[in-house]
Amino acid sequence: MPPFSISPEPVEVIVADTKSPAPVAVSSVKVKVIRDFWREEKPDGTEDRVVAGSIIEVSVDAAFDGIEAGMFERHKGG
Repeated sequence: MPPFSISPEPVEVIVADTKSPAPVAVSSVKVKVIRDFWREEKPDGTEDRVVAGSIIEVSVDAAFDGIEAGMFERHKGG
């Protein structure tokens, strides 16, 4: 006798949906500032300072550049 038996009963096979959701285009992300930096000069001659610890929204490319430079880190909040 074989070590297994084949049942004459029908078996229901469930196939999981393998389609992944469509990618979502993200144009900006939130990051946490690690080091103070200054944005471009304003028309009145003053500079716009961004203080460390601030949460700001930047483009995805700027986020990657800032993370690589050690200026930003990922913000995991809402």
